[in-house]
Amino acid sequence: MEADPMRGAREFTLCLSAKEKAQRSVDLGTIWSHALCGCV
Repeated sequence: MEADPMRGAREFTLCLSAKEKAQRSVDLGTIWSHALCGCV
């Protein structure tokens, strides 16, 4: 499989977005996505 150099950046951006949302209103879905991408 060919490496996708932008994949990590996209996932990191999604993590930050989820983290911001969690700070406003914590919900299980956001916490679960944090656990998946290690951005807790």
